[in-house]
Amino acid sequence: MSDRRAFLSSFGAAAALVLVYAGASKLAQPEDIRKTIGALGLPGSPIVLAAALGVAELGAAALLVVVPASPVTSAVVLALGGAFAVAGALAMTRRVQVHCACLGPALSGRLGVRQLLSLPLWIAVAGAGVVDHTVPLAGDRLELLVVLAILVTLGAGVQLTSLVREHRTLYQTMDGS
Repeated sequence: MSDRRAFLSSFGAAAALVLVYAGASKLAQPEDIRKTIGALGLPGSPIVLAAALGVAELGAAALLVVVPASPVTSAVVLALGGAFAVAGALAMTRRVQVHCACLGPALSGRLGVRQLLSLPLWIAVAGAGVVDHTVPLAGDRLELLVVLAILVTLGAGVQLTSLVREHRTLYQTMDGS
């Protein structure tokens, strides 16, 4: 594998991992992204938009792993980057000061300039697979998709286990047990 091909594959894999973390976080603990969507005054239900965003991030991650050189992959990644940039621009123009965990709680911060400045990185991720047409496609990467699915399942399981424990404790407290 050439250095260029290894770099592009690693770049796409790293982006996929970030997107898995972000999407799984939004689906497991959607309150933060719902608050952000609500504060921006976007049309539609914050519940539906938050879930759609989480699913889109997981879908983009899967596409980056399975078909990195596909124009569909590039379009989905560009759409996500564009959505975050628009959200940042809206927060700035509407003077909305809202905290956003756009790429998961570990990468959270104030919505605005950061999302605009990250747009070139989204463009680079979208273009990386298309630039190098020698990146293997689906047949060579299905094993990676299985690993990705396992990681998402494990991550969601960890999140759900902690939420179940928290709810059980709250229920017992409310019940007086």
